[in-house]
Amino acid sequence: VKLLSQFREGGGKLEDKELIAWANGKLTDSGKPTISGFRDPQIKNATAILNLIDAVSPGCVDYSLVQDNAELDARFAISQARKIGARVYALPQHLVDQNTKMILTIIACLMLLDFQLKRDKEE
Repeated sequence: VKLLSQFREGGGKLEDKELIAWANGKLTDSGKPTISGFRDPQIKNATAILNLIDAVSPGCVDYSLVQDNAELDARFAISQARKIGARVYALPQHLVDQNTKMILTIIACLMLLDFQLKRDKEE
């Protein structure tokens, strides 16, 4: 989260609601359902995280591999996040258990990656 404040205008600490707003903006822009917060049911089954990964890196998620099994889909989501370059330290169980602090770190890592990708395109 500290790294994200470097990309934020004026610096300062990033609030949880700003992470949710960013995630919902990305999801809306890509035509995916938004989330209500870190305890949204879509997070528990990894759908929201997969959708967010696909919004950051369009076309990278093969939805035919989603198995409608929370544990397996969470594992798939974490591996996809790492595959696109997000430095995710959370475990699949953190999604299934809806560990809000670890979910926050996943979204923050995806947000940081998105900012870095945008910056690299501009350079």
